[in-house]
Amino acid sequence: MTGLVKRPDSKLLIISTAAAQLDSPLGRMRARALAQPSTKRKGAVVEAAGDPVWLEWSLPDEADLDDMRAVKAANPAPWITVADLRRQRAAVPEAAFAQFHARRWGIGEGSWLPAGAWQACVVAWTPSVLTVQAAGIDWSS
Repeated sequence: MTGLVKRPDSKLLIISTAAAQLDSPLGRMRARALAQPSTKRKGAVVEAAGDPVWLEWSLPDEADLDDMRAVKAANPAPWITVADLRRQRAAVPEAAFAQFHARRWGIGEGSWLPAGAWQACVVAWTPSVLTVQAAGIDWSS
């Protein structure tokens, strides 16, 4: 955006999916746009008419990810159907669906692993003599 000052008639158009991290160039640009007093949301559409102008389709935070009609409203392309979205909901992890299909921002802010993934890796394990020998550990002294 800072390069736009070189030509007063220049415009910047960005078409993007929601950023996983809010502390990114796109996330900061969005925060700046949405901080304007002109910002309003009507259903799935967020509009800020100041500088910068911002137009966004996204599922409102209070809406349910399983409400496919609401998710469809956040996907204005006519070739994306409710059936397509339902298949994607079943096929991809929740965070991916929220970011790429519901257009929710900052989905990756919390954890890089889904809830419970690290705990699911825990197994009872006791080192054997072969494991110790393979690791080159001398326990005889």
